[in-house]
Amino acid sequence: MEINKIYCIDNILGMKELGNETVDLTVTSPPYSNLRNYNGYSFDFEKTANGLYDVTKQGGVVVWVVGDKTVNGSEELVPYKQCYIFKVLVSMYGTL
Repeated sequence: MEINKIYCIDNILGMKELGNETVDLTVTSPPYSNLRNYNGYSFDFEKTANGLYDVTKQGGVVVWVVGDKTVNGSEELVPYKQCYIFKVLVSMYGTL
């Protein structure tokens, strides 16, 4: 893949094209909690998290912006669940 070029590609496939430890910084606000209609787009959080872990350079940063949805007066805790999965990745593979 070329640097400074925009690719319209599935994020999982795109990260596989990048190769390991090639990205310094990722800033993203992925779909979460079905708060918006993405016209049938499905988002696989765990595959994306694993891919980000693979492509991020040692010492790199992933900024993951998500909110939560309140249902019947209680939050779904999606950001906390996602944070937990990132924490598991770090404990399994070490810090970025």
